[in-house]
Amino acid sequence: MDYLIKETLPFKFCPGCSHGIILKRLDEALKTLNLPPNKVVIVSDIGCVGLSDHHFATNTFHGQHGRSITYATGIKLANPGLAVIVLIGDGGCGIGGHHLINASRRNVDLTVLVFNNFNFGMTGGEHSVTTPPDSFTTSTPAGCIERPMDICATVAVNGASFVARATAFEDSLGGIIAEAISCKGLSLLDIWEFCTAYYVSRNPINRKSFIVLSDKLNMPMGIIKKTPHRERAVPPTDRQSFITPQKEAPGGLIRKYHNNLKEKVRIILAGSAGQKVRSAASIFSRAAILSGLYAAQKDDYPITIMTGYSVAEIILHSKPILYTGIEVPDLVIIISRDGLNRIRDRLKSIKDETMIFIDDALRDQLDIEFRNSIYRIPVQDWVEAKEVGRKNLALVALGYVLNKNQLFPIDALKDAIISSAPTNIADENLKALNYWERLAIEG
Repeated sequence: MDYLIKETLPFKFCPGCSHGIILKRLDEALKTLNLPPNKVVIVSDIGCVGLSDHHFATNTFHGQHGRSITYATGIKLANPGLAVIVLIGDGGCGIGGHHLINASRRNVDLTVLVFNNFNFGMTGGEHSVTTPPDSFTTSTPAGCIERPMDICATVAVNGASFVARATAFEDSLGGIIAEAISCKGLSLLDIWEFCTAYYVSRNPINRKSFIVLSDKLNMPMGIIKKTPHRERAVPPTDRQSFITPQKEAPGGLIRKYHNNLKEKVRIILAGSAGQKVRSAASIFSRAAILSGLYAAQKDDYPITIMTGYSVAEIILHSKPILYTGIEVPDLVIIISRDGLNRIRDRLKSIKDETMIFIDDALRDQLDIEFRNSIYRIPVQDWVEAKEVGRKNLALVALGYVLNKNQLFPIDALKDAIISSAPTNIADENLKALNYWERLAIEG
């Protein structure tokens, strides 16, 4: 079984970069262990290593710089049966150093592969926490004066089960990776490698000099620690509660309402910053939970505030949701031009039966003429009524769609509004929702 997707090869790394060598060794390790691809999750960090995940036929997750270990921890706790592998650079270890330490303390059952090339390769070759003394980088033109962080010693002393250091060029690397994956508790492998674009071009280094550097820094190669013991993140007796369907509403909310959900429903809500897209989606998800459903929410928005797009993805299901991605949505709600532009490419591959709800003023900009399931939302009419402001549009649009599909009662949405916001905000949202509901009753 191949875990690397051949159609994605060759790798898109710089010539001479060692990342591709490590990824091939990871493929070897997975073949050795013969793990089902759907039982493996590869979590990648920002940086050149972040280009790795789309090469693998496994579950993958890509997040913010230095935060990959936190995402991996959440995935493992939610579904302990998965083999979770983190691909992170030395830059990510520096930015997310406290996450690395805390994962070690908890001894979470993760495998962390550190692609350590001694600099920030993607952003121009700045020095990182592992840059050796006297090394020349774009940010240390006179030579680095700091002592490098010993990643292995850091995680070992804080409780990790398996700790090792190797170079990318060792024939045994695949076997070491397989051993790390098999070991229970946190396993970390610090892999020294080449960044030919920046570090190697400024510093004379080769495979043999890695051994010299290892001795000079007193950072030995090989397996440094192997003492598997139980995780300290979740007591074993509590683990099953993460994946066992609950009699009461999920999320600690008491079920008060019924639902009419026959199968999983995937919703995309696309709007603008300032329309409270994310908070509206949270209220809607809370209402679904009050109706006995499981709900997952994922948000997409730029780093700027009160400008640009805001998109929320919601999944509702009667069973636990273990995968939160939406390849093909069942419902799409578009309430602004920013939102439409953000998801326009995704609309090209939706199903014929996908229901699209769109601001009436944007209908002519929707290049989907052959589908019948398109409904116009009278956004301008709502705003002109002065009872539905810009901040209420996303929530009212969700209420509009809820009425159309009858997934769960509108009363559940009102309950969620009251229980999840301060009184003044809740009153404003209820006023807007009640206005729309009156129009619906009047036809």
